[in-house]
Amino acid sequence: MTKETFPPRAGRNAKRENGERREGLRPFPPYNSRPANSRTATLAHIHTLMNNLVMNKDFPDRKHLRRIPVWISSNHRVIWFVTTCCANRRKVFAVESSIKIALESLVKASAATDWNIIQVCFMPDHVHLLLSPTKSRDQSLSKIMQRWKSSSKQRLNRNGIAGEIW
Repeated sequence: MTKETFPPRAGRNAKRENGERREGLRPFPPYNSRPANSRTATLAHIHTLMNNLVMNKDFPDRKHLRRIPVWISSNHRVIWFVTTCCANRRKVFAVESSIKIALESLVKASAATDWNIIQVCFMPDHVHLLLSPTKSRDQSLSKIMQRWKSSSKQRLNRNGIAGEIW
């Protein structure tokens, strides 16, 4: 069996200090190997990418998971999965009233910035969101997040939950 060769990855952990490649990593398919324009083919391709992803213990300083490149044809809508944590992992959403306030702020922010809220999951110290832009694929995700975090922080502070929220 021959050893695979592939172009070097960007990033500080791509090579060891002596220049050797780290073993146990499999390359992603080339960027020009896009699947057919069908939903089934796209999901199968994502599944293949996820199976090829190897979490390597040689990277102890990694704070986030490696991003998986995904190609979505222009006729499919874009859906963002966002996880946002409270400051210092504070358990802000352990109380139902704070969830209600944050949810109302999120609905208002999504209406003002033209984003569709598909699903929300409030955990005690973080929130999971599935969001989709309504007008254009190029809508700014940061605008809705900034607007939501700002308004929810103000409303939560007014309702007795003092200090940093996000």
